[in-house]
Amino acid sequence: MERKRESISNVTEKINIKEYFEKFTKLLTPVEFGNLNEIFFEKKQLGLLQESCGIDQFDFVGEPVPSKSEKDAAEKAADIPEDTELETLKELKKKYNREGKKTDGSARVKYQSEIPIKYEPSDGNEKGAIPGEDILLSIRVYKPYSSDPSYESKLKLSTVILMLGDQTLDKLRDKITCLSDLTIAEEISEDPQRGNRGIANRDIYKSGFFFIEDTFYNDMRDETNTDNSAVIRQWAKAKELGNFKIAKMEETRVDSLIVRFGYPWVYQHQGTCEHLIVFSDARLIHPDDDLDCSHYPKIDRVKPLRRHLCMLCNVCPVHWIVTESDRVPHDPCYFCEGCFRSFNYVDWVKLGTFKAYRYPYDPTIATRCTGDEEEISDS
Repeated sequence: MERKRESISNVTEKINIKEYFEKFTKLLTPVEFGNLNEIFFEKKQLGLLQESCGIDQFDFVGEPVPSKSEKDAAEKAADIPEDTELETLKELKKKYNREGKKTDGSARVKYQSEIPIKYEPSDGNEKGAIPGEDILLSIRVYKPYSSDPSYESKLKLSTVILMLGDQTLDKLRDKITCLSDLTIAEEISEDPQRGNRGIANRDIYKSGFFFIEDTFYNDMRDETNTDNSAVIRQWAKAKELGNFKIAKMEETRVDSLIVRFGYPWVYQHQGTCEHLIVFSDARLIHPDDDLDCSHYPKIDRVKPLRRHLCMLCNVCPVHWIVTESDRVPHDPCYFCEGCFRSFNYVDWVKLGTFKAYRYPYDPTIATRCTGDEEEISDS
């Protein structure tokens, strides 16, 4: 993990979030955002502004219509004469090959592989955030990181989470999803119809912590939770690496933190599963933001998961992991629901020797293949 930290360059100095925005708001002209919104942003005023100041007012007769898509731009580039002397047209023609595809890689967009999440508007009875006063933070959560020094893992984004400054770190933890949390690793080949025991980090392994700057923020909401950072702090003290502090995440407001934006910190759960998290942005919430406090923390964008298919049918998603089987050539072997049942059981009586584990997936959104049809699983 230190290798990843050493490669980080776009990092701010330590910022006390609450003090920073208190000083910032004192520099602003005291304008009530609500009145500003009512006066200047009503539909009528917007219509008048559009008529008098809209970008269409800058058009002139005979001006070429701008391209609305990459396809339009490619078609227009194909019509540019080879002997044109206009430098802008030369550059445009260089961007596209004869098939109408960009040749300079400029088609890449920063967020093109991330899926934005839309939230349904509330009924208006929920508490609303106050524009110009409440702080909005953006936190990037990455997929689990391997601590094996021989394994060169590439950091991959999992989700981008937005939260309000007055919310506590335990709310952030509850919003972080990890595949290892979606099922509990137990061998159930003798009774595969037994229901899942629950969500790992919510029902079984409830302990966890955030490590931010010099403090371990432990989840102590349940009386059975333990301080997973204790062994790390003992090791650090023995190595004279400094005395780290501890605090409870459920008592720590996000705006009370002193952090370096752009610097990777750690979220640990289930004892050994570690994720890097990065505070990427903080600002005052705007009138056009989602002001429904009940939506926060909210997932702003997600990185799509790779869909693994059954090794038998190669059609349906994986729901089972089978090991030490005497009837399949692969160990482990991955099965969908239908293939697992039909290949390994007759009337749910086990055939041969094998061990079976549930494959982690989110049952609220997973498509379960049962052999002849597909259905959305809600169990």
